[in-house]
Amino acid sequence: MSAIERVSEIYPQVPERAAAWGLQADRLVVGLGIAATPGEDDVGDLEHQARSTLRRMQALVEASGGSLDNVAKATAYVTREKHREPVNGQWWQELFPDPGSRPAYKVLLADLPPGRLVELDVTAVLGATRRRIDLPGVPARDPTVEIGGMVFTSRVHPTLPFAEGAVAAGGLRAQARQAFENVLALLEQAGGTATDIVQLISFGRTRDHIEPTREALAEMFPDEATRPRLETLVNFIPAKFEVMVEMAAAIGGQQ
Repeated sequence: MSAIERVSEIYPQVPERAAAWGLQADRLVVGLGIAATPGEDDVGDLEHQARSTLRRMQALVEASGGSLDNVAKATAYVTREKHREPVNGQWWQELFPDPGSRPAYKVLLADLPPGRLVELDVTAVLGATRRRIDLPGVPARDPTVEIGGMVFTSRVHPTLPFAEGAVAAGGLRAQARQAFENVLALLEQAGGTATDIVQLISFGRTRDHIEPTREALAEMFPDEATRPRLETLVNFIPAKFEVMVEMAAAIGGQQ
């Protein structure tokens, strides 16, 4: 991966407070903890806060010289499980109406400041446009995207190809292995290989998923020196799954 030549902070075009929105490192733009316009956290309406948060995400990318076409991935955080679907539904889809050209996206549960119902992290790649990647025979609501030589997945399911959504049998470890296999297949579809993986993240509803997931990864990559880095998180996952996996990769070491 080439050395970063320039890192700068991104500020709102109309100053609101003495704090940056995010960082720009060459063509990468990253915003963390984006929330509704200051002073609106005490508004108890989820839709109002979500729309304001999405507007601020768009403004952040545009302040860096980009557009919504450059958004690679986003992660929303909500405090209640019942808020996940609304935040993953209409308001997001209005911003990105073409299902074939949406960023990688997920909604997680998190403890947020009092009164705040939704928060958002975003990564964009300036000068690049998303290309959706799908694994044949594996349905995916939230996409995997290739953008500027980088690949970002949403949370990948342990579903079997061409099996009408059936989940891999054999327990948590088998599900973890299938999810990793799906991740590698998606990366291959994007034109990359396992050596391009920058990070893997697993999600399970309890810490019990961690050891079987690490075992499944070690089984697929027995050489510890070349094994992809894995972070393990406890968070909401749909009831039909025991584990889900997310990946970021840079094809050919691109940045």
